[in-house]
Amino acid sequence: MTKTDIIILGAQKCATTSLFDVMTRAPRIVGASPKEPHYFSTCEDWRDGLDDYHRIYAAQANALRLEASTTYTFFPHRKRGLWHDLHAYNPALRLIYVVRKPVDRIMSHYKHVVRRGYFSGTLEKFALNKPQALSISRYYTQIRPFIERFGREQVLLLQYEDVISGRANRKVAEFVGLDPDALGSEPALSNESGAVRHRRFSEDRPAWKLLSAASPKTAERISRRLTRSPPASPDLSPELQGAINHMLEPDIRAFEKLSGFDLGHWRCVTMPQAARTG
Repeated sequence: MTKTDIIILGAQKCATTSLFDVMTRAPRIVGASPKEPHYFSTCEDWRDGLDDYHRIYAAQANALRLEASTTYTFFPHRKRGLWHDLHAYNPALRLIYVVRKPVDRIMSHYKHVVRRGYFSGTLEKFALNKPQALSISRYYTQIRPFIERFGREQVLLLQYEDVISGRANRKVAEFVGLDPDALGSEPALSNESGAVRHRRFSEDRPAWKLLSAASPKTAERISRRLTRSPPASPDLSPELQGAINHMLEPDIRAFEKLSGFDLGHWRCVTMPQAARTG
């Protein structure tokens, strides 16, 4: 039976698309289409729609099937206890989790939700008033239940910088059972910002489907014109950066111990762009 073999769980805005692109370079890895089906975070009973779920993969013998749904680490905002469903589905799953300096992740997250039309306020309001901004950045809290359910040997923890530089390629290849050089050494930094559209123009909306089919160029022109761009370089004040670090410090310490990573640079506060260039 066709089953997913590898899942990039997140974290959101931590180069998961780049990692997905790197991994699907390997001929033996078949990537999901779409790469983020969000199946286990949205279905009531994962057993009911498996045939449809498995159609996200092209048929290929002896393939490793990969998907990358970052909503699997949106606890507690999506399906709670999802790790139990994944283990029941495939106890041999290989899970990959990428982390990034929380302040940087929050800024990237903010840009994304503004472009998609989910938020129209300032970066500071997003960081303070949207629970997901902080909870997704609590990496220890998000990944610990998966490690407890699957075992540490089935969960690979990576840092954002190692993914975008290509330094993680060899480690990823070995983790999924490929030749260490199967993914090469070149980075594959994907930039989704130009492709992100307002949610009004999502592909699953019937009216948008009709317009896109009738006149793709017109549809694209409309979507780009009406998709709001966030500030080019949104900044968090040093005070707010310090507050975020303070709120996340217990989780950061726990994740350092779990991962063995030196995360001292996460605690560094940077000056806003205007102050650096003024």
